[in-house]
Amino acid sequence: LDGRDGFTNSNGLVADQINTTGAGSELLTNGDFGATTGWTEVGCALTNPSSQGKITNDGGINGRIHRTFSTTTGKTLRLQYDLIATDSTSVAMYISTNNSTSGMVISSANDNTIGTKKTLYTTATADTLYVLIYAVGADTKFVTVDNVSVKEMGTGGGAMINMTASDFTGDVPR
Repeated sequence: LDGRDGFTNSNGLVADQINTTGAGSELLTNGDFGATTGWTEVGCALTNPSSQGKITNDGGINGRIHRTFSTTTGKTLRLQYDLIATDSTSVAMYISTNNSTSGMVISSANDNTIGTKKTLYTTATADTLYVLIYAVGADTKFVTVDNVSVKEMGTGGGAMINMTASDFTGDVPR
């Protein structure tokens, strides 16, 4: 920037953009657990108290829920979730090419830090993928998660508007 537009020469900021989030539409249905429809339970029971997903192991260890979502191979994906509560060892979250960890694309480390938003990034390896959420622990142990979200990244972020090539002529970063 050359200072003619009211910005100083030292900051190099271009703020004339649209859709700067870079995240596309939500790819996962019922990630807010307003309903449990579409989630498959394996070795656990899924309930939704306070519209949050409570996964309670029943009859074994490391119960899980999973569901599919559609994406585009090669796209960057952002997986986010909130860990609300646990009496389990931890929660583990996966994106996989099938309904088990054998097709794992990415996983969260086993985690038990309550009250924090977790974020993972990966590249889609197929057009249909699975989200798996494990309650890592013994029978009757549980985890509660909320706001499970999968979005494609880089979908329109930073599109320039109201700019011409002459706005950048002679400008170099410092």
